[in-house]
Amino acid sequence: MIPIADTLNELRKYLKVERTDESRVIRAFEDNEGALKLANSKLPKTTPHTKHFAVKYNWFGEKLEHYNIKIVPVRTDLQEADIFTKGLDKSE
Repeated sequence: MIPIADTLNELRKYLKVERTDESRVIRAFEDNEGALKLANSKLPKTTPHTKHFAVKYNWFGEKLEHYNIKIVPVRTDLQEADIFTKGLDKSE
């Protein structure tokens, strides 16, 4: 998502395309409750279960702010990106 945002920003500069405040927000749809809690919490909250990835968590939090990324909840059955992360049925 971040490399695509960088590429689109570069293209926007060269093509002189203006953006509205609404178009500056990048929406990422997530169906995992734990990921939603971590992404949407304002303060870094680490527990004994999450402290092993605290550095990555802090990096990701900085990117959320810098790129104006909003993590949006979505029902699992409506998560279109699952095709990239889950295996296909044998019948297909």
